[in-house]
Amino acid sequence: MKQGKKLNRKHKEFLNSMNLDSVNYLVERDTVEEIRFINKKTNKLKCFKKIRGNY
Repeated sequence: MKQGKKLNRKHKEFLNSMNLDSVNYLVERDTVEEIRFINKKTNKLKCFKKIRGNY
């Protein structure tokens, strides 16, 4: 697993739209097909598929 990176504005807006607190997450991977976030406290990975209009 890669190291997490700091969120940018679009990442924060996306997490807030999914009812998640953006303060608790880092971006692990952002590809054309999916985006992965790491929770800072639990180190669990959350994956979201990118669908047209989703992100």
